[in-house]
Amino acid sequence: MIEIIDTKQEKAIKRLESINWIPIEERLPDPDKHILVSFFNFSLPMIGRYTVDDDDGGTFRVGDEDESFVEHDLYVNAWMPLPKPYKED
Repeated sequence: MIEIIDTKQEKAIKRLESINWIPIEERLPDPDKHILVSFFNFSLPMIGRYTVDDDDGGTFRVGDEDESFVEHDLYVNAWMPLPKPYKED
């Protein structure tokens, strides 16, 4: 019985974690806005941004840096907007 509950909880957590992720095949983010990115080949998300150049379709870049995630062998598969910063009432 405990194993069934744990399995249900794990499934619920996984569902909640995936709610806001947008696959890059579905839609790309607005250029130059900070976003949270997920990777095909790395388990932790990171903050980055998507840039569009005149020469290519676009690049996911590391934070405010000019280097791309691909330069670090990291391949973006999904993204989500960053949450709003915390503010005290």
